[in-house]
Amino acid sequence: MRRVRNMEEKTLEHLDPGAVRVAAADFWGKRILQVKETIIPYQWEALNDRVPGAPKSHAVENFRIAAGLASGEFYGWVFQDSDVAKWLEA
Repeated sequence: MRRVRNMEEKTLEHLDPGAVRVAAADFWGKRILQVKETIIPYQWEALNDRVPGAPKSHAVENFRIAAGLASGEFYGWVFQDSDVAKWLEA
């Protein structure tokens, strides 16, 4: 049988987002550094088809073709445009 304890009702308090700090040594600081130094650069290489052994996505190349900077036809999945957009946002 599961025990259930009653908890006092608490009121949420306003938190100033500007008062929040993420230190490099804490959990989120380490994740932010990992994303900045490893994940985002890796994703750029993947979007540009420069990851050995990975299937080519043609994601950035599709933009180059659309801009007239390269010749060819659209290749790949329709959602690849959003993959590039998400990378730009990062």
